[in-house]
Amino acid sequence: MTAGTVKYVNNSLSKYFISYYEQPEGPRVRFICDAETHLWRSATDIEKDTVGFGRCEYDGQLKAGVINKDRFYYCNTKTGWREATSDDIQEFEDIKDVYAKLGAGEKVIFVLRHAERTDDTGKNGHLTNNGKTQSKTVGAKLKGEDISFANSTYTRSYETCESFAEGAGVSPFVSDTIPELVGEWFVKDDAKLENYKNSNDGGWTVTSAYAYKGSFADAFYPLESRNEEFINDIVLPRFSSVKRVAVWISHDMLVVPLAVATTNKKVNLRYFETKQWINYLAGVAIIMGTDGKLRYVPVKGLDSGTMTM
Repeated sequence: MTAGTVKYVNNSLSKYFISYYEQPEGPRVRFICDAETHLWRSATDIEKDTVGFGRCEYDGQLKAGVINKDRFYYCNTKTGWREATSDDIQEFEDIKDVYAKLGAGEKVIFVLRHAERTDDTGKNGHLTNNGKTQSKTVGAKLKGEDISFANSTYTRSYETCESFAEGAGVSPFVSDTIPELVGEWFVKDDAKLENYKNSNDGGWTVTSAYAYKGSFADAFYPLESRNEEFINDIVLPRFSSVKRVAVWISHDMLVVPLAVATTNKKVNLRYFETKQWINYLAGVAIIMGTDGKLRYVPVKGLDSGTMTM
């Protein structure tokens, strides 16, 4: 047997028996042919979890474990695969916690994905009843704050603001419309994007591969420069009208590249590899200090900042 080969036990009489290598139920023990002794031993987590990964395609590549799917492994083209640490993945912080930690004189704009929608993905599609409840629940985390709101031109974005304001106790409710919050900001060529979506398992795959690897470059603007434009041309001029807190409701096709760019690719929204996508009411907190400098925190309104598909 070749050294480094990892196997599972398919003998039904063994206490380690499983039907196939990736079986989620049952023993998680796998065995490896040791490179030095050429004897079988129990494989470590990284040995059994990175089976089939091969060499990394790019620095910062991240994949979920083959056996321990709740663990992630990070790859550097020079050193190979290792278990990911907090330095590799920036976790989403709860909106309530980010709000509570605002310093004196600081301001924040929360740019969030809308709440749960119906199956109507068109401009006039609505939130579900659960989506309205989600928005109220998250809004209650900022109850008592004088919040300014902004929505895209889509109905579900406005409805998220409306229900969020209700939960926060903001009355009367007023929301500005910012056309750039529609999820097309990073898209350069709609026709090419549609072609890529149709041949590459949809928009989530295409957009996440663009954000992390620069794939499908002819359909998108360069990530870093386009992100800077959004910050400088759309966000910064509007901070002057924010008293302390603003909530902007956008869409996943904008929020995902924005979160990836502002965190230096440390959020795990690599749908094309790990099936992680931005959750409803998650996004980025853009915080302005008293010196005018900005910092960015990935935020979640619900229990998780990501959804696994």
